[in-house]
Amino acid sequence: MTSPRTHIKLAGACLILVAVAWGAAPAAIAAEPISVDVQVSPHTLALHARMDCFTVHAAIPLSTVEVTTLVLNGLRPTAVGADLRGDLVCKFDPAAVKQIVAPPTATFVLSGTTKDGVPFSGADTIRVVP
Repeated sequence: MTSPRTHIKLAGACLILVAVAWGAAPAAIAAEPISVDVQVSPHTLALHARMDCFTVHAAIPLSTVEVTTLVLNGLRPTAVGADLRGDLVCKFDPAAVKQIVAPPTATFVLSGTTKDGVPFSGADTIRVVP
């Protein structure tokens, strides 16, 4: 005969197995967010100047990134690729970027998730001139 304590342990184990089977990860297994180095180019944004592109380099391998999750201050990239090291490079519409900044500075935060579902983000502050 089993004790009430044994029944509770078995019921708890069954609930965890059901949660994992349905794709839910137990809270204790949740991954910590990754902080990545980010560099914005140009580092001085002239609002009156014509620009061909606004580029963000992130120190995370492109092969690990779920590109559909990438966002920079609410903007989606117009192009995503890798640099020579295989790290993430994103291009953004310069006109859209100029609409969300004002002098004297702007901080840009690039965020997304890895293909494993781990969130990551990084920030860079640039100078903004009229």
